[in-house]
Amino acid sequence: MCQPFLQRYPNVGISITPQESPLLEEWLAAQRHDLGLTESSHPPADTSASQLFCEDEVCVLPQDHPLAAYAVLQPQDFFGQPFISLSATDIYRQQVDELFARHGVQRRLVLETHSAASVCAMVRQGIGIAIVNPLSALDYAGQGLVMRRLSQSIPFTVQMIRPLHRPASPLVEHFVASLHQGVETLRQRLRQQLDEQA
Repeated sequence: MCQPFLQRYPNVGISITPQESPLLEEWLAAQRHDLGLTESSHPPADTSASQLFCEDEVCVLPQDHPLAAYAVLQPQDFFGQPFISLSATDIYRQQVDELFARHGVQRRLVLETHSAASVCAMVRQGIGIAIVNPLSALDYAGQGLVMRRLSQSIPFTVQMIRPLHRPASPLVEHFVASLHQGVETLRQRLRQQLDEQA
């Protein structure tokens, strides 16, 4: 999503600092960055938050998996399936576990990892199936992996966090506008991928 902005402003540099909470929130609260992206729904002190992206989590499967024949998967479809999970502390993992517990569905947990990209890579190798955020799934779709909708909604949300006391910059506003355009393009790609299977 940076490319259109950098093409428009070729003499501007962008510094991206990947950081996990709570350090990200601490830096933003200290007004050290122009903006941040987080999955947390609670903005840190002295910042404002706005929703940048919200779409449901999706199921990812090897492209030749029998369940790939269905456009929408039910919780019962996962019964006994080898399943790859995010780590137990991940909030989305907890929601997925709660969903299957509510429906009395036992999966066969074969592997867990902290990274959704790693989950998708393992699925592509045929180790199991999984439920991940749609952005990670979109990166791997069509490369030996397919994604399918779930009948139950597990929203995946990305918030944009801005410091309240950092001086405003027109370039930052242009970058924010570019981010919104990029997100809309991603959303259209995601829906196209999912609708092709319907």
